[in-house]
Amino acid sequence: MLQARTVDNPIRYEGAGLQTGRFYTVRILPAPQGSGIVFSVPIGASERVRIPATLDRVWLNDSMVSLRDKGVSIVSVEHILGILHGYRITDVEIHFDYLVEDNIFEVPSNIGDISRKILIYAFPLQSGYYEPLSFRHGAFYGENGESYHYTYGEEFCVVCTINFQNLFIRTESVYVDEVNCNFILSRARTFCTQDHLIKLQSKGFAKGAYESPIIIFKSDMSPEDINLSVIKECVYHKILDFMGDLYLAGVPVKGYFNLVNPSHRATHAFLKSKLGDI
Repeated sequence: MLQARTVDNPIRYEGAGLQTGRFYTVRILPAPQGSGIVFSVPIGASERVRIPATLDRVWLNDSMVSLRDKGVSIVSVEHILGILHGYRITDVEIHFDYLVEDNIFEVPSNIGDISRKILIYAFPLQSGYYEPLSFRHGAFYGENGESYHYTYGEEFCVVCTINFQNLFIRTESVYVDEVNCNFILSRARTFCTQDHLIKLQSKGFAKGAYESPIIIFKSDMSPEDINLSVIKECVYHKILDFMGDLYLAGVPVKGYFNLVNPSHRATHAFLKSKLGDI
């Protein structure tokens, strides 16, 4: 059993949403043990909708993870969930301050700005304990070449490999564990090619690409033109996505994972298929 954790002071941050292009102000607030991770958004002068970060509220596509309930959408939740997962924060309210007309809210993409604050303000709940989620030894294969091998462990460790056949990323592998994950992962930005970005924008997504921390690989760039925050930044970002997606199970996860080309869809399919295998 591990001790539940919240934050002992509100953490405020603001920034543009990658998908919507809008500016949002968000506060991470303390919550009592048993609350879980809950998003709270205003829908009127005095009315709010609270949406728990759980699998049954998920709407998914290849580029982002959203939560939907009661006519409200909260977009791009995976990165803040990944950071909270890494710090084993089990109970907080993620509180949006201001109304938006269409009830589409988005978590700002600049999570690197708040990772250190979460570490500073992490606070154990004295009477709260939980059993981490773990899986027996096995493997899972996605529909597009993703593979997940996993085994039981008392800690959380990930080896991740990505194979992208383009000029900038071919094959990269990294290892993270509970000690080093958040310092590195909070600096790992979303990435895409210019061509893929154009396709996303034609569908109404990625409106804030040029106001958000994102790596855009352009066809006329050379590898020397890319200013990475950390070496192998793209594969670290894939691990951040994976950790955020896993946290939709409702509790932190422990074990050893070996991932090849993980994706949102594959991780969600894996999680749904294995929740009974604990």
